[in-house]
Amino acid sequence: MPSAGKIYAPVQSPYKGLIEAIPGAVGSGIVAAKRGYHSSRAYNQAYYPGDYSIRLSLDKQGPSDGAAAVDVTMSTANMKKYTKLIMDAMDRKDPRVQSVKEVIGTLDGRNVIRYTRDSRTAKPVRATSDSSHLWHIHLSLFRADINNWNKLKGIVEVVGGRATTLGGILMLPKKGDKNTTVGFWQRVLNAQNAKLGVKGHELKVDNDYGPATAAAVDAWYTKYSGDTGFDGREITSWIALHLLRAEFTGKQGPAGKDGKDGKDGKDGKDGKDGKFTGSFVITGGALEGEAR
Repeated sequence: MPSAGKIYAPVQSPYKGLIEAIPGAVGSGIVAAKRGYHSSRAYNQAYYPGDYSIRLSLDKQGPSDGAAAVDVTMSTANMKKYTKLIMDAMDRKDPRVQSVKEVIGTLDGRNVIRYTRDSRTAKPVRATSDSSHLWHIHLSLFRADINNWNKLKGIVEVVGGRATTLGGILMLPKKGDKNTTVGFWQRVLNAQNAKLGVKGHELKVDNDYGPATAAAVDAWYTKYSGDTGFDGREITSWIALHLLRAEFTGKQGPAGKDGKDGKDGKDGKDGKDGKFTGSFVITGGALEGEAR
């Protein structure tokens, strides 16, 4: 009989990305041997043939052996914030969350809400779910997209927004851009590709997001994530967060060698002779003086 399912690399991207983007968040899991999107279509067909997660046209497509859901645990304040954020993105039909079938979380910290839809553009409807979703957000993904990085990458962009550092907002460039923002990321890419041992993608910092920069982004992403199939034509929020974390939180290098000792200073001038006035007495054969 089929196993509960495996994790396709593109599914790991929103899972890890949500953990990185949400302060204090921790992963709760992807694969689980139970009905629903945490298990594969093949598993549900074998054990739960009538399950809702294998009925839709979009859930009858894609790999049959992969899990299609992620759970991320976070504080109550963040549960309310990010449940609403994802629901709002679904309401406005944001193309970056087109692969989200449903989000389960809470808006008030007391009641669980399941916000679900049957197609990429359908109006979501509210439903209920179990109380465990008061402390972890669940995202179900249309099974057709679980091995498609270009479909899933936008989820993290919606949740993470723009990458921030040093108190400011950094723009995220894409292929065709020509500005100093591109130059900044070219420098970061050069540094991080060098650290990872990526050869042949050293960039000239020319502020031009052309084919060479796209190839350097792709090379870094492939080496860092182990995922392939990303063409590097843009720096997403997920990529920016990981590049900057590596750039600003790297391990401290070894201490430098001690510098050479400085030359001795010149001798000071001799002081003037002091004057002595007093009397001497002889005691036990020794001469002692008494200063006055």
